[in-house]
Amino acid sequence: GAETGTLVIDLARRLPKNSVLFYDEIHFTSEGAADVGWIVAAELCPMIQRKFAEFTDSGDCPTLPGDRSSMPR
Repeated sequence: GAETGTLVIDLARRLPKNSVLFYDEIHFTSEGAADVGWIVAAELCPMIQRKFAEFTDSGDCPTLPGDRSSMPR
């Protein structure tokens, strides 16, 4: 990503290795999918606001909580 200026969202680093989040090695449970959505939104929002400011509101981007238990459900 750094070489081409492409945003990379490293889910392998961001998601805890927890069987509650995965059905198997690559498929997310509903809870895992919700966490993925939250992580992607928090990472993608600042880039979208920078690149497409004329199409975004001035609202705050979601932030990732320190522990996943405080993520919205």
